[in-house]
Amino acid sequence: ICRNRKHGWARAPLVTVLARMKSPEVYKLLCTLIKEREPAALAVPENLVRAEAIEALGAFGDPAAISLLANLKVKKSLPEYQARETALRKLRKRDKMRKRS
Repeated sequence: ICRNRKHGWARAPLVTVLARMKSPEVYKLLCTLIKEREPAALAVPENLVRAEAIEALGAFGDPAAISLLANLKVKKSLPEYQARETALRKLRKRDKMRKRS
């Protein structure tokens, strides 16, 4: 359902809920959604699904996602940018705490 674009913006809340499951399958799905761009004809306002996937990846908590997010091209004017910055802050903080333990 999350990858089926015919469901439009309704996929966004589902992405957030899935991130709480913290399974390898969900991690892979989030990475896939982040890499995909909505075609202009189907674009959810401001690519909401992608922004939610970025934020969910931060909540997922796997520091391995830091490089993926850091290299992600996003425009400052889109919600994806703020989602990426928030996710990176969370992941870097978690990684720093993990290294201290």
